[in-house]
Amino acid sequence: RPISDIVCAGDNQHGAGERTLGFHLSARTGFSDIHVRAAATQDERWWSISGQPVFNEYGQFHGFRGSGTDLTEMRRSQAEVKRLAQFDSLTGLANRVQMLRSLEEAIAASRGRPGDCALMMLDLDRFKSVNDTLGHPAGDALLRQVSQRLERVVGDRGLVGRQGGDEFKILFPGRHDRALLAQLAQTIINSLSQPYTVEGTAVVIGVSIGISACPHDGDTAHALIRNADLALYAAKGDGRGIHRFYSSEMHADAEDRRKLEEDLRHALASDGLHLVYQPVVSSRTERITGYEALLRWNHPMRGAISPAIF
Repeated sequence: RPISDIVCAGDNQHGAGERTLGFHLSARTGFSDIHVRAAATQDERWWSISGQPVFNEYGQFHGFRGSGTDLTEMRRSQAEVKRLAQFDSLTGLANRVQMLRSLEEAIAASRGRPGDCALMMLDLDRFKSVNDTLGHPAGDALLRQVSQRLERVVGDRGLVGRQGGDEFKILFPGRHDRALLAQLAQTIINSLSQPYTVEGTAVVIGVSIGISACPHDGDTAHALIRNADLALYAAKGDGRGIHRFYSSEMHADAEDRRKLEEDLRHALASDGLHLVYQPVVSSRTERITGYEALLRWNHPMRGAISPAIF
């Protein structure tokens, strides 16, 4: 059978000027390592073929003589490697690397100004207790169900990715109204808070969400991720199961917290904390039955700091 009947011309355009198989066959010129797809096969199969034209002693063309190698498994392996490099192996969502690349592309400068986009950072509430009580396989099954719900809610409006552990990201390219983002965040919270069935056990978790937008909250991937993280931290601090938009005050609060933690480490190392004792009195006998020991911190610059803060 003619070779053109058993193969489809491939897309072997690895370099500029690469000749297609069809051209070589018609021009009767030699070819080497051209990737072609087998025709009329139920499953997709790829070959690499090489050939040289054959002429008789009178210079008459007789055809081609050559060899071929089956590339199917190699191409499948390459496709799998590419998939693993871009997608989370547990959930099938975009992984951290792909999310970062997509975020950078979304905010890439267009006509001298950064592009519009919004970023949501999600952290599951009470997920750790599922891992602790039901085991990691149950936790993995729960993460897969969470991923499916996220993709259903977001649809083609954005890209859902897994950051790692029980953290997820959602990227919304383009300009998005703040009210619409708030509505989407609440829909996600409502969806993920519905009960799950994992290994025959009913499980209820929640989710907290932090939101930042470009260019208002930053014009680099690093700034957007950091600020969405700060908004997420605020959402968890305000009671969990809610969403918060980033505001500049959050950055100041985070810096204040970082400085306080640094000072607290120094206070621990230098014996800067002290105890005071609150007597515990029996209401029946009106006698002291013990003392409650309370930790106090008198900061050298800020004075007495409430235990509720440190």
